[in-house]
Amino acid sequence: MAQRSSEAGSSSAQGQGGASTDETPRLPMSSPDKQSRLSDDIVRPSAFGHAGPFTEEGFFYKPVSTSQERFANETRMLTTCTQGRATGEPMSVFVPEYFGIVQRGERRYIKLQDLLGDFSSPWLMDIKMGVRCYAEKELNNTKPRNDLFERMVKMEGRMGREVLTDAERSAQAITKARWMTLRDSLSSTQTLGFRVDGVVTASFHKTAFESELFMAREDADVMVALRSFLPSPAECRGCHPRDMATNLFEQLGQLRQALESSDVFQQNEFIGSSLFFAADTSGKVGVWMIDFNITTPCEQKVKHDVAWELGNHEDGYLIGLRNLERLWGAMLEEDQRWQ
Repeated sequence: MAQRSSEAGSSSAQGQGGASTDETPRLPMSSPDKQSRLSDDIVRPSAFGHAGPFTEEGFFYKPVSTSQERFANETRMLTTCTQGRATGEPMSVFVPEYFGIVQRGERRYIKLQDLLGDFSSPWLMDIKMGVRCYAEKELNNTKPRNDLFERMVKMEGRMGREVLTDAERSAQAITKARWMTLRDSLSSTQTLGFRVDGVVTASFHKTAFESELFMAREDADVMVALRSFLPSPAECRGCHPRDMATNLFEQLGQLRQALESSDVFQQNEFIGSSLFFAADTSGKVGVWMIDFNITTPCEQKVKHDVAWELGNHEDGYLIGLRNLERLWGAMLEEDQRWQ
């Protein structure tokens, strides 16, 4: 299996491949504890929330979704990208390699490349891409939910301001569509086209709902979150965090170029998908695309860099990626932490 991670100070080649996580986020695929903590919603626990993932003999095993639709979406994209490695599909090297479905006891698992296999005690970050994190059909879901109302009330308490209406407080419930649109509006999803959903380092573990990440909306706040992902010079062994940041900046540029020339990318609407970042104190870094269970094919070409209007299926993925690349570059130019 080809790896796409690289050492700080060297250029990352576009033909390498993968990474994973450990127990909190929904990060992709390696140590089960990291992956579950960063993922899911990595917290996202899409970086933080998959139950029961594990690694074994160089592979990452992710439990199959109970939703047949989500399962079909994810395996379709993973299959397409894995097959695309042989045909030169540009985005395929940024997606973990897929090895089918396996049965373990009563559970089925998606067998994937272990993206974190070459990392030592990796630091992880989950970034959810796009100007919206919900499928258009969710807007038709009018079922009121008390659990989502309660979560938003907690978020209001941490923000120090109210966003729920009097009618919603009276009903003590909101729809999933209302929850997701509020969630997007409070973060940098709508302003920048991406949001930091989770960060795991040697000293802290932040998820969107248990830290200030959910309300990081402007450039300055988002850059604070991005800076927190990499180790300090004192924590590095034989490398420098500035070199690691430079390497990741180059990888983001390679990813953007790959997506801009990818037929697969233009044929699909990417909702709720994430970029999974990994780094360790030896200088190794990597970034990959993960989480495709709401990624769906579109008959018309998706541009990914124009405004979303109901029915046009635009997701703003490239808007987010270009802004992420812009902020990462600004961080390299302005931040004195890595001098």
